Amino acid sequence: MQNRLLGVLGGRDLGAREFKLWAENAHKSIAADSGASHFFEVGLRPTAIVGDFDSLDTDIDLSGIDLYRFEDQNSSDCDKLLDLAEGWGYDSIVLAGVEGDRLDHLLASLGSCLRSSLRVRLALRDGIADLLRPGDYRVRARAGERVSVLPVLPSLGVTLEGVEWPLEGVELQLGGQVSLSNIALGAEIRVSFETGALLVCQPRSLEELPDWDMMAS
Repeated sequence: MQNRLLGVLGGRDLGAREFKLWAENAHKSIAADSGASHFFEVGLRPTAIVGDFDSLDTDIDLSGIDLYRFEDQNSSDCDKLLDLAEGWGYDSIVLAGVEGDRLDHLLASLGSCLRSSLRVRLALRDGIADLLRPGDYRVRARAGERVSVLPVLPSLGVTLEGVEWPLEGVELQLGGQVSLSNIALGAEIRVSFETGALLVCQPRSLEELPDWDMMAS
């Protein structure tokens, strides 16, 4: 299976050039409701649109696009998108349009990602962020690059190597210790932890996009 899957929410955080680079390079793409407008604005079309269609522009020609309409108000559009990706047999996805301009939507989308079994990379306005479950990871980096490791759930036994300010077996949690804007010392950093969930955030220039290379574990 061609495995570069792009999921797109409605947030307007990526510039048109950045979004088009991701969208043109994806093997398949799923838009959640108004996320479809990002494709149409750059002259592209998603493979599928999913949601309750309450914010979908119905004046646009949707022929040739697979439509998955669900009225369930107990799940968000992000939940529906990730469920569809799992149903297609994917194990990883890059998710764009997450940041937007509403904190409640951002936090709800992170919750959707935590509930999903998919390995999720977020395409951010200034780079990428990988959502990690407990394990041992090798993260591709550049010497001098800024790397943030942030707990989205309380995380125990966190070890961070290959950075200016390493950690060994510590607990990270919001309201407690985090690793914000650390500095990579070389081409790889190592992240390991026992429980919880972490976001590893890294910058990416326009020339480095799209970046589908999920880190090894």
